[in-house]
Amino acid sequence: MSKRTSQNCCKCFRVITFITSTVISCIVFVLPFAFGHVATGQNQAMLFMLMAGVSLGFIYSIGFQPEHRLIKYLLGPVLAWILMGLGSVYFVLA
Repeated sequence: MSKRTSQNCCKCFRVITFITSTVISCIVFVLPFAFGHVATGQNQAMLFMLMAGVSLGFIYSIGFQPEHRLIKYLLGPVLAWILMGLGSVYFVLA
């Protein structure tokens, strides 16, 4: 894969991550009653996971590029997508 194709894929992932993070944060903040029917400790932990995923998604989508390898993986899109996916699935099924 050429460098230009790699950069285009990276931009596409950033746009997708930004849109996903924006949609989830709007749902959580504009429609909080959607999550109000389940107010237990476990559900708050899942909400924390969801919001952590949204935060990581915003960090990645604005273009932050850490130099340290561990931080690069922790602030990357994969962890953000996993946390947003797990949190969303939990609240959809609850």
